Amino acid sequence: MHRQLLHAWRLGVTRPRTGETLNWEAPRPEDFRAVVDKLENIKEG
Repeated sequence: MHRQLLHAWRLGVTRPRTGETLNWEAPRPEDFRAVVDKLENIKEG
């Protein structure tokens, strides 16, 4: 890997003045998924 494998798939904040909750979701990047898949295969094997 050429970067750290840090990824927040879900973030949420509450606006202090209004109390409104804002949420965002993002899928894992492809390179991140590839590493997770390889690790899962090692774990299963």
